[in-house]
Amino acid sequence: LWTVGAVVSIISVYVASKVMKRTGIVVIGTVAGILASLAILVASVAHVFTVYAICVALFLATDGVYAIYIRTARARIVPMEQFGVTVGVIVLFSLIPFPLAGMVVAVIPQGHLSLVLGFCTMICLLVTVVSHMKIDRSALTELPSPSEG
Repeated sequence: LWTVGAVVSIISVYVASKVMKRTGIVVIGTVAGILASLAILVASVAHVFTVYAICVALFLATDGVYAIYIRTARARIVPMEQFGVTVGVIVLFSLIPFPLAGMVVAVIPQGHLSLVLGFCTMICLLVTVVSHMKIDRSALTELPSPSEG
């Protein structure tokens, strides 16, 4: 499952990099975030392994694309003097869900885990949509990429 997901992720990152030149980074980031959330939402209620496997592969693919979006956006928006602190906070926020997820799995009865996963996914989807509606698109399109200076 993870191998298939990794292959799909590599392909999707390649395709996204080509499409990004035409549509822009914000569009790719928004689509990737929404698709990742929807894939996990469907996986949380999947009763067939094939559907679950497809959703996990889709999540891994869109997660890879979203990671590129976040890193590019961060590099273009965050001033160099605040870059280290910003990366530290992002890493901290990225790690916080792991112990919380462990606690939720330990406390919530198994029959309710799908509902909790669905609820958490809906929150992530809402945050993705709202945050991408408010993003300053000009900040990501007018500045040169990090490699350009």
